[in-house]
Formats: sequence, structure tokens, C-alpha cells
Amino acid sequence: MLDGKFGLNGYVGFIIAVLIVVIGAIIVGWGAIYVQRKNATDYYTINTSSLQMKSVDNKNAITYHKVKE
Repeated sequence: MLDGKFGLNGYVGFIIAVLIVVIGAIIVGWGAIYVQRKNATDYYTINTSSLQMKSVDNKNAITYHKVKE
């Protein structure tokens, strides 16, 4: 019953494997959209005039802004 063309090693197994991959892609894609929507509300600007080569003070050149919803 579970062998041959229509067993787990045949068409049914292929369909199960494809469904698992498609469901996994949907879950990962949904997670990516969720993370993007959550993080896209914050943005930053860089003050390039205050940047110096190899300086730890460069962290002060970045200004974070919160978008009001």
C-alpha cells in the first residue's frame, strides 16, 4: 500500500515533501514581513561632517528617529 508509484516513496511522498517546503517558505516569509514592518518604523540619519577615520566618537554621528504612528 505505501510503496510503488503512489506510496510514500512515490507521488504522495513527493507532494508531502513539496507541501512541507512551501509551508516552511510561507512561515519564513511571514516572519520576514513581520520583522520588516516592526523595524521599518525607525530610521536614522548620519552627520557626515562629524565623522573621523577610525574614531570611537563616530557613534555620536548617528541620530535615531522614531516615526509617530
